[in-house]
Amino acid sequence: MQGFDLVTDAGLRAFVDRAIVGFEDVQDDAGDTQLSPVEMRAKLLGYPYIRVALIRAYFEAVTKVRLGN
Repeated sequence: MQGFDLVTDAGLRAFVDRAIVGFEDVQDDAGDTQLSPVEMRAKLLGYPYIRVALIRAYFEAVTKVRLGN
């Protein structure tokens, strides 16, 4: 994906909003889903360290795929 300014918080949020589909499978220790998928997505993406980790994992996966082809 191109056209995202990953240096700014707004750019990071825009990139993650585009790249991440959802967190439907996230559960607590008891195996329950406490929040709706929309609420879970908003909550998790509200944490900067989660956004950075997701972006890092995304680019590592994309780079690995490109190197393998």
